[in-house]
Amino acid sequence: MAAAVAVAVITGLVVLWQSSGTDSSIAPAASGGGPAAATTAAEGSGTVAPSSTREPPTTTEATTVEDLRARVRALEESLAAVPAPALPGTSLQRIVVSAEASFVSAGDTSVAVVGPFGNFANIDPATNAVVAAGKVADGATRVIRTPQYVWLTDYQDGELVWVDPVSNSVKGVFDISGPDGLAKDGGSLIVASFDDGMIERFDPAVGKVVEQVSVGGNPTAVAVGDQGSIWTTIFDTGELVRIDPTNFTVSDRIPVGAGPVGIALSPGTVWVANHDEGTIAEVSIAERKVIATIDVGAGPTELLVDSGSLWVTVTAAGDLVQIDLATGKIVTRTPLGGVARGGGPTGISAGAGSIWVAVEGEQSVVRVTPPA
Repeated sequence: MAAAVAVAVITGLVVLWQSSGTDSSIAPAASGGGPAAATTAAEGSGTVAPSSTREPPTTTEATTVEDLRARVRALEESLAAVPAPALPGTSLQRIVVSAEASFVSAGDTSVAVVGPFGNFANIDPATNAVVAAGKVADGATRVIRTPQYVWLTDYQDGELVWVDPVSNSVKGVFDISGPDGLAKDGGSLIVASFDDGMIERFDPAVGKVVEQVSVGGNPTAVAVGDQGSIWTTIFDTGELVRIDPTNFTVSDRIPVGAGPVGIALSPGTVWVANHDEGTIAEVSIAERKVIATIDVGAGPTELLVDSGSLWVTVTAAGDLVQIDLATGKIVTRTPLGGVARGGGPTGISAGAGSIWVAVEGEQSVVRVTPPA
């Protein structure tokens, strides 16, 4: 009975955010998992001998029973450590887009979404309506929403694509070898060339790369700090690399873990998602080393610092994880689906008072509005 109750509680955690609230725009998460259906009673029609005639249990039988009881107790105790779903259902809204959604970039007046096959969608955060959609490239890896335009990297064709979200048209295409990570730095864009092992500064005003530095390996994500420092993750070497913006040279190399792909910055700290080992590395900028590692589950991809929390898309597990920046502890874990269809939550961005998560496999974006 205790084991059955434990399974029911775990199932309830998954179901809670799907069923709570009254917002009809919330779609249920994918049903790609969960406990198996309950089995029937044990087969066989033999009767049980009266207790007065039964033999006492052997030592092996007694040990087995006690082992089972110990496992049940351990399961029950572990429930206390399982975070509840992140937010009430009324604060979660699923917005369906016309094609796969992998990465997202939010502004105050629009939210840009791209899919792996170059599909683009523009969401109006005032209404949650998709106001523009179409195909703007053959592939897409990352996206950045500037006040007027949208930029995306197309790894397949080796291009940086410039999109006008109002007319839903491509304004320009620029050659970048194997582009992946993308970040804004003032009026320029920082691009990671995965194939060439380069970090490049692209100036939209002149339409070309104006600075570049070799970082080696396969750089993925890029981020720009308050002091202008540029950070990138090197997927194959497991490093976090810092680039000095004054002379555009490598100033630090910090081992962080296996398969780093995502970066987020908070005061004095760089957070890195190690996709291949299921961890988040907390890197002290002053000490230039990893000072803590947090297990989050299979396949963390993107990170976002917002309102005192670190938000993590754990793609292979299908979860959105919230970590308290002050304690480094997981506060909430919310299933968003997509895993059963070969995807999961991937890109994440903040804007218009909400957090936006692209869920590949569900052709949707989940809008999370934290309580005030």
